Amino acid sequence: MEHLTAMSSARACLTEMINKYKGKPHIEIECHLGHIVRNEGDTGYMFDTNLTEEFFDTIHTRLSSNPGWGSTVVSETLDMFSGTKRLTIDQTTNARTVIEKKKLALVDFELRGTPFDLRISVCAETPKPETSFAMATVTSTRRKMRTRFVHKIHSFDVTTVHDSETSSTKMEVELEVDVSALTIPADHAADSTLLKVLDLVNFCESLASVSAVHYFTKL
Repeated sequence: MEHLTAMSSARACLTEMINKYKGKPHIEIECHLGHIVRNEGDTGYMFDTNLTEEFFDTIHTRLSSNPGWGSTVVSETLDMFSGTKRLTIDQTTNARTVIEKKKLALVDFELRGTPFDLRISVCAETPKPETSFAMATVTSTRRKMRTRFVHKIHSFDVTTVHDSETSSTKMEVELEVDVSALTIPADHAADSTLLKVLDLVNFCESLASVSAVHYFTKL
């Protein structure tokens, strides 16, 4: 719990988010590992979710070695984007789903003492009929290879993403907490989530010390 105490700002933020959105449908609260990249001579920055191949493979291997998952799902999908809508086509079953995504909150933290930073985000992903998606206005497509490891309210997503627009490939790891039918207090859910984030970090580099420093908020 020592490391968790040092992440008090992230704990407070995540607890507030869970309290605000618990019990509401189609809400995704996600913790993304990545890096805050500052622009030289500028106050701006970007959050890069692309991990090194070494860290990505290490996390995937450690998660895969755990026999206690409630479920493990491997998928390959093609995502098409048009405005705020996304059409996802399962490359195995050809099942097609459309969602409309709205960003509700975003908070970034420096994870000092670790090779990562942390982004906590909240989005509403509302299902829409397939007929509402305009193929003629597709702006980009992405192909995803994902393994999802599920345990109770948490899902670990380990994903390779190929973007057709930029011809780039990214390796991403995120942890989603399901608050749609939460039965435990929000602070307990936040603590459990952040401990799992620290587990991911510790897979890659042993933690001697860590502190979460609030960097930016967009609500």
